[in-house]
Amino acid sequence: MVEYFKPQLKYLLIEENVYTELASLNNLVAAVFRFEQADSLAIIEGLISLLIDWLDDRPDLRRMFSLWIRATLMRKQNYGILLPQADDLQEIKVMLADRLEQWALAYIAEGELKGKLEGELKGEMLVLQRFF
Repeated sequence: MVEYFKPQLKYLLIEENVYTELASLNNLVAAVFRFEQADSLAIIEGLISLLIDWLDDRPDLRRMFSLWIRATLMRKQNYGILLPQADDLQEIKVMLADRLEQWALAYIAEGELKGKLEGELKGEMLVLQRFF
């Protein structure tokens, strides 16, 4: 009796880290996977530009993708992005371009601080080595 209610759905499971052909495909699913694997803001900006072109006649999908991209960027810890609400991919692209310079300056400042702290630590270790 239970078999009657069991869903009869077929699906295809794609392991995005193994499926390397996605980089060469020009479709929305490949773009989603490439976005998830993006390791730089330049790649993200390129994908957003592609989506803007592909979805030129689909404002509903442009809005859905902009909401998803915003949520994805805010979720990724390595970017530390806080974006205001956006209803279109073009808005996301403009916001990213505006913030790109701010992030670059922040990364530079963070690197300088890290280098300074490492230098101080090495100096202290040299002083300790002289005593022992």
